[in-house]
Amino acid sequence: MIRSGYKGTALMPVVDPPAVKAAWAAGVGAVVRTTIGGAMDPGRFKPLPVEGRVRMLSDGTFRSESFGDTWFAGDTAVIDVGAITLVVTSRAVSLYDRALFYAHGRDPKKFDSVVVKSPHCEHHMFADWCARLVNVDAPGSSSANVRRLGHTRCPGRSSRWIPMSPSLRRQNFSSARASAKRPDPT
Repeated sequence: MIRSGYKGTALMPVVDPPAVKAAWAAGVGAVVRTTIGGAMDPGRFKPLPVEGRVRMLSDGTFRSESFGDTWFAGDTAVIDVGAITLVVTSRAVSLYDRALFYAHGRDPKKFDSVVVKSPHCEHHMFADWCARLVNVDAPGSSSANVRRLGHTRCPGRSSRWIPMSPSLRRQNFSSARASAKRPDPT
């Protein structure tokens, strides 16, 4: 959105420990020059140089709106880059509700666009008031499309291996799992 010159207001979460460190060094109210993005997956994403104003700093501890669990996003900074507000964390957390935004003083309803990067987003927390809800399966380790990740097998909870075949159907999942052999430990 920053690269494309988006003209509306936007609220976006980003995991970027070096950007958080730069914001903490600059302090609340200061202008910070840093890069955003690519810190967690530099093979796919190139960091974007930005200049923005640091609006808030926190230790990143907050409670889930959905279940009341305590989440630890690590040191966190809210940085305004033009009309785009970035909630930049140093640790990844499950973003399936609005808690990260609320905990950092940002109400998603007050923005033209809100990005929630999670394959498990609680859509009902946004759908009631947004004009348009767009689901995007972005590349990276948080894709909900498991086949896109490139894995061909995944370990089951009890060390059994479950094939990730398109032909695997719900009705034969139990028999496939029961017949899966444990890997040879040697």
